[in-house]
Amino acid sequence: MNKRQISFMNMLLYHDQEFLPIDFYAGELDTSSKTLRRDLEQVQKFLAGFEAVIDKKSGVGIRLRIGGEQKGRLNNHISYLAFTGQNTGAQTWEKDSRRMDIALNLLLYSDEYTSLASLAYKYYVSKSTIHSDFMHLENMFGRFSLHMKKTMDGTIISGEERDIRQAIVHILSRILNPNAALVRNGEMTEDRSLPHPDTLSMILDIFREDDICFVNRLLGRMEEEHDYRFDDSEFVQVSLNLLVMVYRLKNSCVMEQDQGGMGPGDGLAGPLENEVEEVCNRICGHYHMELPLAERVWLKNIFLLTHLFETAGEGGNGDEVFRLFCEDFIDAFTTITNINLRENPSFCENVISHINLMLKRLLGRTPASNPLMELLIKDYQSTLNVCRIICCILARKFGLPELSVDEISFLMLYILGETVRQSEHARVLFVTDMTKSIANLTRLRLQQRFPQWNFDTCASSGYRTAKRESYDFCISTAMLDGDEGSIPYVFVSPILENRDFKNIQELFWKTSESTSMYHLELIRIINDLHDIGCLIRVSDSPFDIAGNELIRISALKGIQYIYSVNELKKNHCVFVLDSPGTCIREVHIDMCNLDFMLFSSKLVYLLDNCPDDVIPGFINYLTGGEANV
Repeated sequence: MNKRQISFMNMLLYHDQEFLPIDFYAGELDTSSKTLRRDLEQVQKFLAGFEAVIDKKSGVGIRLRIGGEQKGRLNNHISYLAFTGQNTGAQTWEKDSRRMDIALNLLLYSDEYTSLASLAYKYYVSKSTIHSDFMHLENMFGRFSLHMKKTMDGTIISGEERDIRQAIVHILSRILNPNAALVRNGEMTEDRSLPHPDTLSMILDIFREDDICFVNRLLGRMEEEHDYRFDDSEFVQVSLNLLVMVYRLKNSCVMEQDQGGMGPGDGLAGPLENEVEEVCNRICGHYHMELPLAERVWLKNIFLLTHLFETAGEGGNGDEVFRLFCEDFIDAFTTITNINLRENPSFCENVISHINLMLKRLLGRTPASNPLMELLIKDYQSTLNVCRIICCILARKFGLPELSVDEISFLMLYILGETVRQSEHARVLFVTDMTKSIANLTRLRLQQRFPQWNFDTCASSGYRTAKRESYDFCISTAMLDGDEGSIPYVFVSPILENRDFKNIQELFWKTSESTSMYHLELIRIINDLHDIGCLIRVSDSPFDIAGNELIRISALKGIQYIYSVNELKKNHCVFVLDSPGTCIREVHIDMCNLDFMLFSSKLVYLLDNCPDDVIPGFINYLTGGEANV
């Protein structure tokens, strides 16, 4: 079996509840449908060993049909084949480094045009590859309100100077190792994960040694004068922002005067005035540049990235809004996830402090950028979805601007430790025949990912003698032979990839009481919504939104959630199913009451986290298969 065929089987296993056209699989695997049709015969022969068949329905698509016990065996075998046949790391890194280099060049030289042909020549790839890179970068730039303007002269970045600077800082944070590349003595250190040498050379050329030393002296003076120590994250963020600011100013890229809605008395009439004035004087003395008002306000916003001036209030009304936002966020998060953030008072105070700082950056129009954004979306999408929805609804409730996804992800990271502490427990047997050093490393990663689980370790020979009642399930780096009385196990690769963690989580659900618990919780939230006067219905066609769309979230299991606020004094929750009625495609939450909207968001958390086999029963309940509301 080649890599494409293994991936094809994995997708068939994942979508075994629905018929999908072969064109769908071809698109996901970046190949032609003709190639997949040729693969079908060989894949079918392989699947026969697991008593599985591929059903075909003319004009609809294909679907894998397999029994529950065989499904687990097949899943383990696919994981094993994927591990033994993988070798794609270098290609992925090459693509990522190329895209970051293109993005950085577009931003740093924002007044210059580039073309597909010139970039294809530079990176030794085709123009279609560069076009694909552009499409990827468009999405990233969109987060900063920037877009790639295409003209007869070529492609150029279009947007405000403020947004360009924020995007540059974001890219640099991704390219550089924040904990190693920018250190306090101003030197760049080597790291095995650093990008292409040409990219590093360009960065070192932009940020001259003189600039780095100047910024280090500046921050060192601030620490000494205010008796404050920047933590590593603050130091990196403030350093990069100041270095980018200096670079752009030296290249005559000045902040627009009318940005941020500044009035005659706005901007510097606060406790930061003396510090901003001092920094401006030092920049003027070193670079011989006078900073206009807009740049001085930008400096103030950079300092708001830290806790240094967090005692500086925004006025009585602002403090009250911040307090109410914090209280409502904690209440909503607790209601939706059943994780009580107030259980740990000191932790709760720290969360409130973090939210206050986040809102101050929001009002200062200097949102933080998170270089781990893509990783967080991949690994913690469910918790991030909840935080995004709560923040969006509360911003609407209190008349605040929309918070960026990066800001919300930082908040999610902050509370993630508490959610893990209160997560479910399990007794796990870790089976491995690897060398002791590799086995210890793999076990350590498992303990870091599942800190509430208790792990015992044994060799594969010990698996057959382990007592079934002593463990909930087994995680193994070896293929095991077992019978009906054996401990259920999941195969993982020693390097523990995302697929491995997903398979572990699914086995945990199957061996615990999670399935029935999630089913009951979903029914309970439907009944609760009905009791507060929310109209719940099921549809097989798109729903016409009565109100103004507030937020649209593409969540797990392919479900999209559309929130809208209406003025009709009505609250609706509409589930849109696919044509066979086996999958939920969309959930429309159209309400006039924002507190009800927050409460209904428990649906998102439950559907994101529940095992896949809960969905058919829940749909059956919604459509009247059980005693319905």
